[in-house]
Amino acid sequence: MLIFIAVGLITAVITISLGYWSYALGKRNKRNLVGNLVITIIYVLLFVWGRQRFNKQQQAK
Repeated sequence: MLIFIAVGLITAVITISLGYWSYALGKRNKRNLVGNLVITIIYVLLFVWGRQRFNKQQQAK
């Protein structure tokens, strides 16, 4: 349970900081492709990690 809370907090911090970065770059009329790619990769990795854990739990039953 503690792992889920830690992963959620880390994800929230990364999301908020990248959102602020995107906002700051937007005020300067610059593109923020890196910020969008990083957050997309993070969520894809979290999804893959969650599916892997789910499959392991299903096999253990």
